[in-house]
Amino acid sequence: MKKSLLLLAALVIAPLASCEPPAPPHTGPWDDPLANGETAIHDIKVGTVAAEQEVMVRGTITAKAGNSFYIQRGSEAVYVYGYQPAEDAYVPTIGHYVEVKGTTDAYNGLIQISDVTAVTSIQEEGQELTPVTVENVNSLTAADAGELVTFTNATFYEGTVAANAASNVYVTIGGSRVTIRTDRYSGEEVNTAFGKILNDANYLDYVNFTGPLGWYNGPQFALVEGATVSVSANPNPFDPADTSAQASAKLELDAEYEYLKAGVVTDTIDLLDFSFGYDITYRVENVTHAEQFPNAISVSGTTLTIESPTPDELPSGQFITAKLHGQLSYDGQNYGSELSWNVRIDSFNPNLVTIEDAVNAAQDPDFNAAEWKDNTILRGYVTELYTDLDGGLIQDGEHALMIYKLASLDFTFEVGQLIEIMGSLTLYNGAPQVGYISRVVEVEDTTVEKPVMLNITSGDEYKALDVYDIHRTITVTGLTYVSSGWNESNPYSHYNINFTLDGQAVTVRVNYHVGNAIMDAYKAFTDSLKAGDTVNFTGSIGYYNAFQLSPWSADAFVKA
Repeated sequence: MKKSLLLLAALVIAPLASCEPPAPPHTGPWDDPLANGETAIHDIKVGTVAAEQEVMVRGTITAKAGNSFYIQRGSEAVYVYGYQPAEDAYVPTIGHYVEVKGTTDAYNGLIQISDVTAVTSIQEEGQELTPVTVENVNSLTAADAGELVTFTNATFYEGTVAANAASNVYVTIGGSRVTIRTDRYSGEEVNTAFGKILNDANYLDYVNFTGPLGWYNGPQFALVEGATVSVSANPNPFDPADTSAQASAKLELDAEYEYLKAGVVTDTIDLLDFSFGYDITYRVENVTHAEQFPNAISVSGTTLTIESPTPDELPSGQFITAKLHGQLSYDGQNYGSELSWNVRIDSFNPNLVTIEDAVNAAQDPDFNAAEWKDNTILRGYVTELYTDLDGGLIQDGEHALMIYKLASLDFTFEVGQLIEIMGSLTLYNGAPQVGYISRVVEVEDTTVEKPVMLNITSGDEYKALDVYDIHRTITVTGLTYVSSGWNESNPYSHYNINFTLDGQAVTVRVNYHVGNAIMDAYKAFTDSLKAGDTVNFTGSIGYYNAFQLSPWSADAFVKA
């Protein structure tokens, strides 16, 4: 009997002795209740905490873009903008669990933390986070912004990554086109690495992503340091159950071609073509005024040709329309239903005016922007350009204005060029500018006067500036330095440098579009100044509800 009991005991004990106890769950300070003074990230994101409130939050740093970063605690995340650590202070590091003190800020539909006063590392090992799988981008909201997300087998649509600027790459998820956006603050090394992965992608290749969900008036996927992206060939691009190819084709062209200039303009548009054995056959039908203008809208192969009538032939207010059809096929078999797009030639009489005419019109109390919309044509010399090409200045003699959003144009801008632009004339906070630019070309025109520099040497001359001087090139000599508004916690944002000229207050407004390197040069220069030092300035006359001086280049300031 004893022998049997001992054998039974051995059979029971042996299996237990061979098993290791389960590992304890991974825990850390992120599992604790809110610390004293800590604000729940969720309360910030949903607006329980008002904007411009000082807060303290804790979370794991998941990704970085220069001096900005994302932190997440549990399933809640927030973007921390523009932290500049002091010398020898802790530098935010991906993977660390940190405490952040700053101020809530609303930016393009996103609640973030800016004006950061302190970032402290609590623990070098952060919370283990599982990215949320995105299958339907339409379900994402601003409350999800900043959280780690992932998707697999999205289909590449178009886009390339630039090393020194923010870039958009488009993919389709579930038939919806979405944006993967790089950040110019990430730096050349980070963005170049992403470019090596994405810039050779082919249409309909698979794209996989893991990283933070960005937000700019809608969801974007933030391709920043700490995020990962990969591209692979689609092994079966022709899958009748997969509508992404058809959805992408629908997004390629919903064209309204606009008549641009007096005289017949012939232009061609390259239509969507396919790889992986796809074919698409195009045809045009229902062309209005076809008898009068038989060649206005036509298609051959994958090329759409537009021959615009003159204003005399097609009076203002009339237009020509057509329907462009395309049928996808693969290996001789039609794929899905026929696609269609609207094509339209709008007629209008282009408004070719001098910069002086445009400036006078914009400053007129009865200015009607609708009369200048889309069809304002101007010629002038490029005098200034932002580093990121969001804007620049053109001038004709003593008159100038801003041209805005240049990076979206397929044109290489250089200071000194004489260009012709076409767009919409508007008045922005008192300053005239041309935006929504649809056309830009370099021209030769001896009637356009070279820019005339305005030289200011006294406070009375500065006070005499009027709205018709806005955006002119200018030198100001004898400025007396007072102070700089450089924000150490958010150094790459707009700020003011304060001077006087014969007792007259003069503000120099530094715009972050000049780029980090130039802003660093300004910071180094103002750090070398003491109150009362004399400075000479070369730049332009800025205006944002009041006169300011606008520096554009690193040598805008010189000690007198």
